[in-house]
Amino acid sequence: MQARLHACLNEPHSVEHLAQSAAMHPRTFQRRFKEATGLTATEYIQAARIAKARELLELTNEPVAQISRGVGYLDVSNFRRLFQRPTGVTPSEYRRRFGIAARVSRPEALSASQPTRIRSTPSR
Repeated sequence: MQARLHACLNEPHSVEHLAQSAAMHPRTFQRRFKEATGLTATEYIQAARIAKARELLELTNEPVAQISRGVGYLDVSNFRRLFQRPTGVTPSEYRRRFGIAARVSRPEALSASQPTRIRSTPSR
């Protein structure tokens, strides 16, 4: 069940649908899911979506709105609010702090990482 959730984070997931997929009553599904993961199905899906969004913010230059839709949040402002709860920063700030792709594509980052050249001849 968890692998299926991770494979399609961008799709809507209701407890009723998940329970039906697992051939369980929704209350039984919720109880067993929480016993297995320590989270409700909704909390688990939300945490998985935020984890995927963090990965995409770190490794890609995709716009935040595109990442939001890609992990299942159609409302970008809702995504920003939900992202900020566990991380303490907005998605844009998270990318500025931890984004690898953003650093590689910025020319000033590349030039700053190269050592300063020392002239071999004295300047006049």
